[in-house]
Amino acid sequence: GRENSVRLNRELRLQAKRCASCQKHHQNKKQNMNYYRFDIHTENDISTYNAITNLLQLSPKNVNQKDEFAYSIWAYEIETDSKDEPFDFINNFLDILEPKFEELAKIQINKDNITFWFLYEYDQQCNMEFNPREMKRLGENEITLCISCWEK
Repeated sequence: GRENSVRLNRELRLQAKRCASCQKHHQNKKQNMNYYRFDIHTENDISTYNAITNLLQLSPKNVNQKDEFAYSIWAYEIETDSKDEPFDFINNFLDILEPKFEELAKIQINKDNITFWFLYEYDQQCNMEFNPREMKRLGENEITLCISCWEK
């Protein structure tokens, strides 16, 4: 049950740190930015947007440039650079969301309204890897993973 889930999440974080040391070894000396974000797509309704903020107790990032769509995506973002420890975004974001899925459903937010984003700036070569257990956990929660990379 819950105890096994907590133990598994701890193991996933340890594996992520081991992968992080490998990633740090291969990183270029220049600073590159990484953005980890989860988006919750809404019906562009301010009351739903505010309800998500209250429920998750997080400050959203404004990702919509046009006022007419200002409340269509509720987004939470973590920004890091290549000198920071890699952020275990899949486990951290799921730890935030999993306990709230029932309450989110009550305000018409389903799992298929949620996407995780890894936005990655790189020099010369772009490499990334994901742990199978993290992918399984993400898949079991029916959340889409989106990756966007661009050369610096």
